[in-house]
Amino acid sequence: MKAIEGREGIGLRADREWVEALLADPDSVFWDGVPVTPDELAVLVEERLDQAVLLRASLELPSDEATVRALLLSPTTRLFQGIIPMSPQEFAAFTGRGANIDLVGPVVRHYGEEHPDEWAGYYVDDDTGVVVALFTGRVDDHRRAIEALLPPGQVRFDVRAARWTLRQLKAVERRIRGGSDWFRQKDLTIEGWGIRESENLVVIDAIVPAPDPSLEARIIDHFDAEGMLRVAIEVIPTVDFSDAGALVVKVRDTNGRDTDGVHCWLQSDERVTAGEADVMVLDGSCVWEVVKPVAVRVTIWRHFQAGYLGEIKGAVRPGATTNLEITVTLP
Repeated sequence: MKAIEGREGIGLRADREWVEALLADPDSVFWDGVPVTPDELAVLVEERLDQAVLLRASLELPSDEATVRALLLSPTTRLFQGIIPMSPQEFAAFTGRGANIDLVGPVVRHYGEEHPDEWAGYYVDDDTGVVVALFTGRVDDHRRAIEALLPPGQVRFDVRAARWTLRQLKAVERRIRGGSDWFRQKDLTIEGWGIRESENLVVIDAIVPAPDPSLEARIIDHFDAEGMLRVAIEVIPTVDFSDAGALVVKVRDTNGRDTDGVHCWLQSDERVTAGEADVMVLDGSCVWEVVKPVAVRVTIWRHFQAGYLGEIKGAVRPGATTNLEITVTLP
């Protein structure tokens, strides 16, 4: 029975007798097509609200708490990829986009690999879901050839001109892969690199301790990659954490219960922690393992920097754990 499988999939009681009684109950509601009791729905909404807000924001969909809560409560809501709540219109748009990519992508890739002297890769336009194939020459010829390989109908693709072939960009990528010793000598931290086909470039993500206006040009010159390489540089000053302590903030609600899932933001005009400034409450506390021994201010939020709940101040002791406690009122 589909209802049994659906309830099992979201961790709810799913024996046949219970599910049949639930289906016959006029007070039952549906969660993405799965029958649930009103009480179960309320729990599901609260358990999934924070995650749903973040996931919808990552897709650049409306993600304020009121909108997401309304979606989670609506019987018409669909769960994209089984987890992201969407309206029926949003769901249709995203699933249609995925179907187009699944159909067109393999055809475009296979065709392009048969023309390596002009093939520059492909990408998916984030705004439209159109599959965009890139070639360094004979763009119209390639467009007609790909069109002939695809079934007639509502497939969406485009062919555009590029400067560099995928073969040329992969050669740059190989040179970068062999340059780890050079990066260490220059005191560069490389977080990653790869071909960015939408830009027709290789991109390096680098971290440096201080601004260096000539750094990108030197990297490009070293790897003989003029016009083919972009360096994304983030400046993170070196911080001395030799006398650091730890900070634990206990967060409870007005009933004295733990508030797992809310966020704590360690705020300062300078970098005071070796980890992330924003952390989520787990097991009732926010924990920073390495913090400079300075005065700190921690703000509490219902979601990631949204839904302010309160704040607490304190001073981190060197070489020790500082414990703070705050009570907040949850909406």
